[in-house]
Amino acid sequence: MAPEYVIAVDLGQVSDFTAIAVLERREQPTGRHVLATNVRAWFDGFTDEARYSPTPQVAGTYAITHLERLELGTPYTAIPERLQTITARLRHAWLTAVFEETGGGRATLYDAPVETVIDQTGVGRPVVDLLREAGVDPVAITITGGDQVIRVSEREYRVPKRDLVGAVQSAMQTRRVQAAASLPDWPVLKRELANFKARIGLNGHDSYGAGDD
Repeated sequence: MAPEYVIAVDLGQVSDFTAIAVLERREQPTGRHVLATNVRAWFDGFTDEARYSPTPQVAGTYAITHLERLELGTPYTAIPERLQTITARLRHAWLTAVFEETGGGRATLYDAPVETVIDQTGVGRPVVDLLREAGVDPVAITITGGDQVIRVSEREYRVPKRDLVGAVQSAMQTRRVQAAASLPDWPVLKRELANFKARIGLNGHDSYGAGDD
């Protein structure tokens, strides 16, 4: 199955870097089976058929294929061009994979499943609006301390930090996130992800950070 791609962007501010990561997602069999509902047997009158049948279970795996930090002080106006360059490269990679796996059919570059996701927590919506005006239309995420995901608009969400941390920890612990050892920033990122921990304070509020203290 051809991959899907996510371009994840953490927009820097005055004293920190803008970071970009590319994740290649593929569906892979887990070796387990799940019971799938036979709609024909339930609703279409095929009563001689089993209502459930075992189906191979699949799960998404993620390969980090690109990591970079833009030069400190890079203006937000320069970021769209970089993201567009990465997107174009991923579209070509996807189309090549489709042709190798299926012969291509009528697939075009613009059918490629490439999504850009931006953390707008620190910079706010005006910067995301600037990027959209420059030709990048990301899904904008605001990280919150709440307990539920809120859809603000079609391409904007408020997501609890605990949900993000839980998803990353689950993927790491089940070895569904991997990266090429040749990526210069991967050892640092891997160590930070592995050490990222949740702490519950006496007031019942959760906080997150790296380290053993």
